[in-house]
Amino acid sequence: MSGQGLLGTVAVLLAAGVVSVPLAKRLGLGSVLGYLVAGALIGPFGLKLLNNSVEVMHVAEFGVVMLLFLVGLELNRNRSANSLRARTLPVLCWSRFFFRSVVSGFSDHSYPRTDSSLGT
Repeated sequence: MSGQGLLGTVAVLLAAGVVSVPLAKRLGLGSVLGYLVAGALIGPFGLKLLNNSVEVMHVAEFGVVMLLFLVGLELNRNRSANSLRARTLPVLCWSRFFFRSVVSGFSDHSYPRTDSSLGT
């Protein structure tokens, strides 16, 4: 279907999603796998319903923005703060250990110096 506009592209993508996701769920698969199969079927290597990749990219970018918006709506400020506090101390301890091991690995005390290591 060449020559379709952005509205036609959106309609084809929505129709493919409406058909593929319930079918995937009925088969015991996830909805993401249903979307992937639908995309492979209607894409340029399948039934060739969508040939204009620029229009598909516009719809995909809008989908990513909506996904990030929904993730932002589901965030809980108190839960995020507690999670940050619970992970801060272990990260600081490991970074201190890593920094000390790297510094001691490159220090002069970790290996004996010889005349050849001085470059003479």
